[in-house]
Amino acid sequence: MSIFARTTPRPEISANPPPRPLSRLLAMLVAVSCLPAALAAGPGEPGHDPLSLGLLSGPGMAGTSGELYLELRVNGALLPRVMQVLVGGNGHDYAWSDNLRDAGIGGLPPATYVDLGTIAGLHYRIDTPSQQLDLDADELQRPTQQFSADVDHYHAANVANGALLNYALAASTGQHERDASAFTDWRAFGDWGVLDSTALSAWHEQGESAAYRRLDTTYRWSSPEQLWTLSAGDFISGALNWSRPTRFGGLQWRRDYGLQPGLITFPLPTFFGQAALPSTLELYVNGLREFSADAQPGPFRIDAVPHLDGAGSAQLVVTDALGRRSVIDYDFYSAQQLLRAGYFDYSLDLGFVRRDYGLASFSYDPHTAASGSLRYGLGNRITVESHAEASEGLALAGGGFAVRVGQLGVISGAGALSRAQGRGGRQFSAGHSWSNGRITTELSSVRASSAYRDLATRDGRAPPRATDRAVFGLGFGAAGSASLAYTRLIDDDSRFRYASLQYSWNPASQLSLYVGYSRDLDTPSDDLLYAGLSWSFDRHLTAGLDVQAHDHDLRSGASLVQPLSPDGGHGWNVRAQHGDDGDSAQGEIAWRADWGQLDAGIRQFDGSAQEYGSLEGSLVFMDRDLFAARRIDNAFALISTDGIGGVPVAIENRPIGTTDGRGHFLLTDLRPWQANRISIDTLGLPAQVQTDTVRLDAVPAAGRGVRVDFKLRIAHAALVTLRDGEGRPLPIGSHVQIKRPRGGGGIVGYDGQAYLEDLDVRNTVVVVSPDGSRCHANFTLDRDKRELPELELSCR
Repeated sequence: MSIFARTTPRPEISANPPPRPLSRLLAMLVAVSCLPAALAAGPGEPGHDPLSLGLLSGPGMAGTSGELYLELRVNGALLPRVMQVLVGGNGHDYAWSDNLRDAGIGGLPPATYVDLGTIAGLHYRIDTPSQQLDLDADELQRPTQQFSADVDHYHAANVANGALLNYALAASTGQHERDASAFTDWRAFGDWGVLDSTALSAWHEQGESAAYRRLDTTYRWSSPEQLWTLSAGDFISGALNWSRPTRFGGLQWRRDYGLQPGLITFPLPTFFGQAALPSTLELYVNGLREFSADAQPGPFRIDAVPHLDGAGSAQLVVTDALGRRSVIDYDFYSAQQLLRAGYFDYSLDLGFVRRDYGLASFSYDPHTAASGSLRYGLGNRITVESHAEASEGLALAGGGFAVRVGQLGVISGAGALSRAQGRGGRQFSAGHSWSNGRITTELSSVRASSAYRDLATRDGRAPPRATDRAVFGLGFGAAGSASLAYTRLIDDDSRFRYASLQYSWNPASQLSLYVGYSRDLDTPSDDLLYAGLSWSFDRHLTAGLDVQAHDHDLRSGASLVQPLSPDGGHGWNVRAQHGDDGDSAQGEIAWRADWGQLDAGIRQFDGSAQEYGSLEGSLVFMDRDLFAARRIDNAFALISTDGIGGVPVAIENRPIGTTDGRGHFLLTDLRPWQANRISIDTLGLPAQVQTDTVRLDAVPAAGRGVRVDFKLRIAHAALVTLRDGEGRPLPIGSHVQIKRPRGGGGIVGYDGQAYLEDLDVRNTVVVVSPDGSRCHANFTLDRDKRELPELELSCR
């Protein structure tokens, strides 16, 4: 049975208790006072809003003689809740069962009032002076609190209508030939999607020229909420690790996790625990703190996102309200090549296989082809895969898996069968990967029969008969890292085996060294030994030295580079090389501006010289204006200050440029489907210029632009000094009313001054003094002035 105690005698309860609305109002005030604690308490239960976390009440019960709203303390821990307790006519205390279950008291019927004194394993006490209800339960049944280090991954994108042309022009001239080329990328975009077409034009003094050669033309529509993209036109088919992608012309529908960049698609390590008191949780992964949160008493679960792919160790430090600390050790394995349970990835392709890409504008296989790939997270340890292809005279189907085997890494396998031209073929693959942050191993092997065919064969070679790859990497911490790799490739008419060894080291923050060796195992004399170092100086200068020996040929070189800044400016590089087969030298200079990038250089080898240059950028039509900008490969934004020029613009607090005379600035290289913080600096603007905000988040869609309007406006304001007929300032607190239908006005401050805005050219004001007297004043305003005018007015 339950044990009851009170710290003070029960106060006499009036036969006519106060009205319940007033009681509930007082309870609401107490609940609101608990909101700061509720908001700091962590996620709590899904579906609760902060107010419901503060107040726990019920529908009421007949025959009660009183109603109490008490702060709740469970097993010594003060919860951010206020609980209703009803005093029955029999003197017993009753509480709503759902509220008790919310506090962790289990074994109760739903939706009913229960006598606190009859609950098994529960000891309760009502402290009347402090208005607290103390519950001591032998066993709590609290819901599991869930914490996640996952970030907010969905941002609704804003899209503007417009069009752009990317261009890259290049030309070179030498002793025996001259060449020129142009790459163009036409793009139209809007809320209806993106239409994109790329092409290449080339002219050669000696050789074949092409006036216009189309590369790709594609329409794309994406649904970020549903995570899919539909493409019509030219595209590359979806593929798995054991299949080959193919260029298509047709339709493609695919899963696109890039539409929500922060979404974690691989299984997350999960850490469980339980807190007896309010506690602080700190999660350390390989010695680095990854996550921290506050937890209420009860069980908890943490879904962490470690910055590690592979095996690792974690420590969960739990510090309770009394300062006691406990540490729980975990071992885990994070496998980013797997899908989380219930997640799936797919690509469905239908159309015609592209032929002679880059050589012909419209060359497609005449037979309809289809391809499909699917991956599904069957559980957090296993991901299953399937792939199929079909066309005239070709059919292919296969399946595979990837399994995490505890701390031993990920094992994968796949098999596929094909039938082409009446012959059956097969392909099998197997692989294993493991990493612990310092050591990395990767093994993979693929075997295909001579009759195995896929869609990529229609415009290329048959799949290799055998492909083997082995990689071993080892990190030495501050002493550098090394890697060893082996590759074998065998097809019907060739054989290739290659091995390499490389070591790199950064003995200082500005110095890096590397040395490596590679060998063609089928050609004993084909060895390559290379080494080099680079040193970074102030002013962004980098010097480098390198040497390599290949096939009895020794070469050495030196270079000095000042790279281009992403924000613009100039850069250059010079390089000289000496070798047994001749000497060479090269110099290049580049300039990056808001309108594009210009490069020019000269290359000299064995007495002959070649000059070359290039120009790349874009032309953008948006918001009824034409802009010259840098090349735009992804998302961008048009910053608008409503016709006010010279306003500094910053991206992520980094100054990037100023608006032009039309109040526009084109900002490129934004992150698509993510919030990009853009700000303006208004401190140097005239006082008449006003805005409601100086910071906005731009969320552009991939390949498209977004308009970011800061809505600057001219206040048409004035600072007026109001004096009476004798020249004395009007009293403080006088009300100034602008005499017009839309009203407006202000309050007189010290020295008779008042700030008025939204003024017309001709204005009449009525001033009402604190004593009720009135006076009038007339004045005109030059609305073309940007500086704040100061006017002396006589009010009569």
